[in-house]
Amino acid sequence: MDRHLDPTLLLIWAQAARAGNLHQAAERLFLTQPAISHRLKQLQERIGEPLYRRTHRGIQPTPIGIALWRIAERIEAAIDEADGLCKDSQGLLTGTVHLAASQSNAEALLPRLLAQFHRDYPAIHLQVSALNSRQARQTREEYDLVFVEDDLPAGEQGNWVQETLVETEIGVILPAHHPWAQEGNPLALANLDQVDLIWREAGSGIREAVLTAARSAGITLPIRYEFSGLTAIREGVRSGLGLAFASFLQAKLDPDLALLGLVPAIPHRLSVLHRRDANPATLTLLRTLRASLQAKTA
Repeated sequence: MDRHLDPTLLLIWAQAARAGNLHQAAERLFLTQPAISHRLKQLQERIGEPLYRRTHRGIQPTPIGIALWRIAERIEAAIDEADGLCKDSQGLLTGTVHLAASQSNAEALLPRLLAQFHRDYPAIHLQVSALNSRQARQTREEYDLVFVEDDLPAGEQGNWVQETLVETEIGVILPAHHPWAQEGNPLALANLDQVDLIWREAGSGIREAVLTAARSAGITLPIRYEFSGLTAIREGVRSGLGLAFASFLQAKLDPDLALLGLVPAIPHRLSVLHRRDANPATLTLLRTLRASLQAKTA
């Protein structure tokens, strides 16, 4: 015989005693009545005395049954207390997380995530700085989490770990009435060498990815206009100043704009940098981020 009594048997007995009816207890526990009867028989054999007597209405606990019922209720209360402590621990977790995010990350990934995180962990203070990818990488020592669009060189990793969050592609933003947008086909990168283009500032992950792809293809793309920020770029395209490049993570555009793919495709990867010895608040945000992205891609 086992030395310790299985507390699950007591919890089942509490439901049965409270209901005064094995059938009702089975329904509440999502079990069959024979399963309930079997478990209560196990408990009776363990105790050595009957737990209840049958009546025309159901069951009537015996004195030992009543005593075990009270013990089971204390177990239930302890479980409820532990469950409440687990839920309350979210609010008890405190600290500040300093984030640096490239424009693409700041606009596409973070707003909804951080809003939900704040609701779940209201005592954690979040400070976000929107930079371009190069700036975020170069100033990473000032932050806890750094969201970038390029790779941290192996020689610069030190105490930092880089994790890929999302892999997508870069496309071209153009007015919805543009002939290319009407056709809806991916654009050859070579066709853009005679087109007015609006670029992000130097250090932008998207800009560097496009220029690298153009050099690899032997294409020279003119740099006439440089805007800082995605909003300014969209307004430039909307006003007819030129076409621009953006990640497909920003595919939710206004109806007067379109986003087309490129040939050859230009990969775009969003990553996060974090310290190996990150503080608890930062690790909690990182776990929430992973879970959120996994849910979106499931």
